[in-house]
Amino acid sequence: MSAKLISGLGRVKFSDGEAAVFSRISSRTRGKIRYAPKREVVVNMGHGDRDIEFFYRLLTNTASKKRIPVRDMDYFTSLYWTLEKAGMGRVFIARKGDEPVAAGISSRIGKVGSLLYLSNDYSVKYAGWAVQWEMVRWAIAEGCELYDFAGTATSFPPKESDKGYGVYQFKRSFGAESMAWYGYADYVFRPALYRLFRTVERSLPYGERLFLDWPKGLLFQLRSRKSASRGDGTPAGDADAKE
Repeated sequence: MSAKLISGLGRVKFSDGEAAVFSRISSRTRGKIRYAPKREVVVNMGHGDRDIEFFYRLLTNTASKKRIPVRDMDYFTSLYWTLEKAGMGRVFIARKGDEPVAAGISSRIGKVGSLLYLSNDYSVKYAGWAVQWEMVRWAIAEGCELYDFAGTATSFPPKESDKGYGVYQFKRSFGAESMAWYGYADYVFRPALYRLFRTVERSLPYGERLFLDWPKGLLFQLRSRKSASRGDGTPAGDADAKE
């Protein structure tokens, strides 16, 4: 058995209320949260399949830009209705006029709220910050005492050279602290082959390109073509960006 140390973000405490949580966020991040709403972007809680379609369209746009494969829409529809009916999750949609520009899904289990998904079309700067703050506000209103921002998408401790460092900075800006988790373990059936794989994996970025980037890119292309053939509006490909 070989355990893997992964990097995650600690939970932000809510016990003293929304105003106190907001005041602890840096003035720079508070400015980013307010930026899109000052430019006529409105964030509302979504309801029903139509808003899930908007969310999914934005998610596939984000995936296209970052070359990340995503599950099909049936998965997200099922996820949303399961959480919605149990009172354990919501979808949030940011719109400029009638056009959705950012969206997210947040869940609640007991007293802990969690970020599940966040996406946007990058047409309005910092729209993702506004959506994330509304998800935090919802968790506070639901009586949550903590909010979990999940993984950092980096090594531990995070380094500026990590591909996911922008994701880490975004989550960290809301007050989450980085910590190490033992998130999963490999059960080794073939020790010699496993050692070879781990050697290549540690030789990043070459191992990452071979075992992660290329397979993910191929999977994304296949899914994009399948979605395009169904006519569900999934983009076939794009360049890359990060808000």
